[in-house]
Amino acid sequence: MKQFSIEIYSDIVCPWCYVGKRYIDKALEHYGRLYAKERQPEISWLPFQLHAALPREGVDRKEYLKRRYPGKANDPTMFADVERAGRQMGIEYRFDRIEVQPNTLDAHRLLRFAERAGVRETVAEPLYRAYFIEGRNLSSIDELVAIGGECGLDVAALRAYLDSDVDVEWVQQVDTRAKRLGISTVPFIVLNGRRGLSGNTPPARILEAFEWARRDYARPKWLPSFF
Repeated sequence: MKQFSIEIYSDIVCPWCYVGKRYIDKALEHYGRLYAKERQPEISWLPFQLHAALPREGVDRKEYLKRRYPGKANDPTMFADVERAGRQMGIEYRFDRIEVQPNTLDAHRLLRFAERAGVRETVAEPLYRAYFIEGRNLSSIDELVAIGGECGLDVAALRAYLDSDVDVEWVQQVDTRAKRLGISTVPFIVLNGRRGLSGNTPPARILEAFEWARRDYARPKWLPSFF
């Protein structure tokens, strides 16, 4: 069978992306068992910024919620759906611990650095946990370096990287491209560059989509984009 491609757009500060990552990982694990003797899909986790307009240092979380959800910022049920979904996947959200609503540009760069070191998945889960369970500030270079160090990355090299402008433009370009394609909510999965589905989908349905991609042939140039 041909090797197919999976592109996954997500943002570290999206609570549904944390749940969606668990869904996708479970589907990929099942796929790997079913088709262990075949070439596995080419997987790309790509940056998406839900709050790209926020200042690089982030903003006060409470003030952010007041502006984004007028009259609902203190509603204890505001995150009830994602909390319920999270518990089913072993995630215990602690939204009360979050003090800063970050701009995730540098968090995505941390993942890019980890990807080049071959340990992206080793860093992704702790990064979600750092924000949603420990309430750490993902706009802080110091925090990002600390998280990377806890995951075994070279802290000196990581700090030099994050202090530079390397991959800033790449994150921005990928984010802009996704939005121009019409992606507005994440996590979002693109298969073979021609079929898309939400990552907030039960693993069984995601697996079905992977099996479609497995059977899919190269997209004829005359077919319109699915977006």
